[in-house]
Amino acid sequence: VGWNNGWSLPACQNFTTTSGNQTLNITMAAAPPAGSQGYMIFDTAGRCFGAGGCAVGAVTTTSASWTESVNPGCCAPLAAPTAPGDGVSWVSANGVGGAKLTLYNGYFKQDIASGTLAANESTSLNLTGAANSLLYASGTNAWSALAPGTAGQILRSGGAATSPAYSDFPDVKVIPAANCNNATAGTGWSLPASGAPAAACRTGTNVQAGVLQFADGNSAQFQVDIPGDWDASGTVYAKIYFTQGANTTSGQTIIMSIATACSAATDDPAFSTAQNFATATSSATANTPFTETLSAVTMTGCAAGGNMNVKISRATDTATTAPNIYWVTLTFPRLLALQAN
Repeated sequence: VGWNNGWSLPACQNFTTTSGNQTLNITMAAAPPAGSQGYMIFDTAGRCFGAGGCAVGAVTTTSASWTESVNPGCCAPLAAPTAPGDGVSWVSANGVGGAKLTLYNGYFKQDIASGTLAANESTSLNLTGAANSLLYASGTNAWSALAPGTAGQILRSGGAATSPAYSDFPDVKVIPAANCNNATAGTGWSLPASGAPAAACRTGTNVQAGVLQFADGNSAQFQVDIPGDWDASGTVYAKIYFTQGANTTSGQTIIMSIATACSAATDDPAFSTAQNFATATSSATANTPFTETLSAVTMTGCAAGGNMNVKISRATDTATTAPNIYWVTLTFPRLLALQAN
């Protein structure tokens, strides 16, 4: 009798019934506080859902005595139980800290109303895990601990079929190449004295946009702030969006490239070796769009919170018409800090 919900008897009190559907009258020498709750457990295993066991009657005290009717349909007379007297003793006897607790109908409940217990069901709660681990449902009636990620990472769902995981926050920076004010194009990137792409307006039926038109060997530059909480062990990704322009010849290649330069000692560092984006192949339709990507942008000499110089160039390819470059994105992996200056 008793389940440690504010009270418990000093020792286990054993009761034996000879048949089911009986009324059990209990008088306590000293009543627990009014409103306390407890269990009466009839089972040699100390639980209400063992083989051959009866169900549980939940009681709420109002005075020193009460009447509890247990009518769940016991299977057979039981021997005197040897269960511990309260929940703390039961947990201690059955293991914690790496062992598994047995739950009833998916819940570790403090009170189960008389007559509400269904067929014998159980699930497992795996309590093994490092400090600050996260508990999650790893399957039907199965639980697992997700180890802590790196400080600053975010928790990302893997969908219904994959376990969740911690990952860096992907900070996407969009750098437009140009703009168009009515019919006047303006560049968004810095242009060199020679070999510069031409700013142009791409005016369609619906869309007005500024572009940079890159001939072979042309280049342009821009600068970007590296986040102060950038995860230098992660990968920086780049993506470029462009169209084939007025070209209507299919099968020609368009290859754009990127180079980076970082330094804490000078504002005029040398650029790294250029890296090519994936190759686009023209179609017979003018202004066909392409989005090409590059994994693992070179970050030599770069540091969190510093400046990164970026050069975009057109590499040697076979396109006979200058492509229209709209924008470039850079994705930095971040370990989020409240203030990452």
